[in-house]
Amino acid sequence: MVFLQHCNQPCKEFDSFDMAVDEFFSNLEGQKIDMKTLQQEREAMKKLANVRKDHDLRLVALERTQESDKQKAELITRNQQLVDNAVLAVRSALANQMAWSDIQNLVKEAQERGDPVASCIKGLKLEVNHVTLMLTDPYAEDDSSDEDTAIQGLKPTLIDIDLDLTAFANARKYYDQKRNAAKKQQKTLESQGKALKSAERKTKQTLKDVQTMSNINKARKVYWFEKFFWFISSENYLVIGGRDQIQNELIVKRYMKTGDIYVHADISGASSVVIRNPSGEPVPPKTLNEAGIMAISYR
Repeated sequence: MVFLQHCNQPCKEFDSFDMAVDEFFSNLEGQKIDMKTLQQEREAMKKLANVRKDHDLRLVALERTQESDKQKAELITRNQQLVDNAVLAVRSALANQMAWSDIQNLVKEAQERGDPVASCIKGLKLEVNHVTLMLTDPYAEDDSSDEDTAIQGLKPTLIDIDLDLTAFANARKYYDQKRNAAKKQQKTLESQGKALKSAERKTKQTLKDVQTMSNINKARKVYWFEKFFWFISSENYLVIGGRDQIQNELIVKRYMKTGDIYVHADISGASSVVIRNPSGEPVPPKTLNEAGIMAISYR
């Protein structure tokens, strides 16, 4: 029977109310499984995207390291005399056993006098035997009025200088660091293909497994009691009833256990009803009443 307000809507007929209810909840459960499957697929794809992103960020970082070390090496080379003078000045102060605070004050006083060597010193890291210099490109002509002829020099950069090394040796150290970063970048590129292929294989297998589990879950297991009339009582007891005389006998002889309650109506053809009670505790009156209603309803 279709209500008037639904007469123009698509409908599906079932042979019984039980089948209709089963179809409804099966579809509801299927939607939940589909949503869970979609979430798992998204997580798998996100992991793959993170692997790619991690490799890309690593390559970018190595590229920037190379550019930075190359620029530092070139700036030291273009300011070789200035760097050697700054190293010599600080090393001389240390050789004279001056306190670190006195060296700092000495540099500050020289900066106030406009000393070019002291002016490029921006920090003393004597605990690691380094000095930080601000080096600019002496060959740059940024103030040229003709933009086409202006020489685009290196950007002013803060550079840590090792006091145990000459300017040339410090520049070579940064060139070495640049070459090492280039080697790492090449190795990363070589391993990236293998790593990405491995991650893609794992992702495809994960997606395949997720889809397989989804299909398995959707194929709902049919429980043993579904061949009988059955329902779950208000107090969560399983109640089963025979559909015919053969099932009535089967329920009593095979499925009725110690502690179960047998319910029957004094009506011809009434179903044999059993309340499954594995705990053996007294069955509440409400469940007994519901089982009684079932007994007189199915015959």
